[in-house]
Amino acid sequence: MAALPTRRSQSGQAPAPPQTAAGEPDFDIPVQPGPAYREHNQPFVPPVPEIALDDERVQERLPFPIDLLGLADLCTRLARATEPREVASVLEQASGVLDAVGLVLWWWDPQTRALCPVFSHGYADEIVAQLRGVPSDADNAIANAFRSADACVVDGNVFETGAIAVPLTTPGGCAGVLALEFRDGGERRDEVRAFATILAAQLSTLAGTPPMAQAATA
Repeated sequence: MAALPTRRSQSGQAPAPPQTAAGEPDFDIPVQPGPAYREHNQPFVPPVPEIALDDERVQERLPFPIDLLGLADLCTRLARATEPREVASVLEQASGVLDAVGLVLWWWDPQTRALCPVFSHGYADEIVAQLRGVPSDADNAIANAFRSADACVVDGNVFETGAIAVPLTTPGGCAGVLALEFRDGGERRDEVRAFATILAAQLSTLAGTPPMAQAATA
């Protein structure tokens, strides 16, 4: 996706995947937003080589300030969540802490055999309305993260944003994927990836709980 819509705060439940006349999810329409939906994405690889300290781009390589106490608070709030709006509030705050352009939580639906968007933040309503279920065999970062149970990174550049897709792993398999979109190379920062991985691990504990059951069936 070459350009992003103007940032607009949006949180809560995304619409369920549209159905065809036969009652099956429609996967033919390209999903948006973000680079996590591009085809032929590759798993995470080490960052680019170090640059000279006097290089004007050095600011891009400085450590990203991660508030560990803030992260602990987010995880605690997720552990106590009893309603979908409480989960949405945590994801909205996490997106701001990471300076993400947008965030979408995808939850696995065994009936449709697809990852469905249950929460989003940072995208305009008309973009969220275009979201479609992602089949597990799709060739994009979201499906790759789900199949491999490992984080997938999509590199951004001066024209396009980058993304991280982090799986929500459980003892019974992958429950979903947390996808975050970034400008300015945020997807390549180890600190950002670590934060997203910890958040996804906490989200995975919600599998089968009332908040996610309500969100997935809304």
